[in-house]
Amino acid sequence: MASTSNQHHLTQLIYVSKRSSAVDDSEARSILEISRKNNDKCGIKGVLLVLPEYFFQVVEGPSKNISELMTRVENDTRHSELRILSNKVLSDYEFGVWSMVNVDINTENSDSFVVLDRLAKAKSPTEGQLKGMYFIFKGLSQPTY
Repeated sequence: MASTSNQHHLTQLIYVSKRSSAVDDSEARSILEISRKNNDKCGIKGVLLVLPEYFFQVVEGPSKNISELMTRVENDTRHSELRILSNKVLSDYEFGVWSMVNVDINTENSDSFVVLDRLAKAKSPTEGQLKGMYFIFKGLSQPTY
């Protein structure tokens, strides 16, 4: 009989956490590089946005691996005030191009970061804000050729 355990499903989780003041740009790059290596090994894809005060991350992968990743993030002192903004089951990767992409703030996308900063500070984001956040992630994470 086939297993119907949710560990075989793909999960997409979006979270925001307050960035520790000890995490400078060099440390953020280190987090990204380690994430890329670890995520490749366990089928996790996603996007990491590092704002001055917050981390935003979309992670997708096997449910069991996402759960284990989130346990590590929750116990990581570089993060505080962790909030799950979205958690859903997927039939296929939506951010599957990347093992973990980092998006830098620049003049072309600075408006998106202002919106995300406001969202990070919102106590209870609305459904519309969450949809907007998803589209910002999709737009910022598209490969450039």
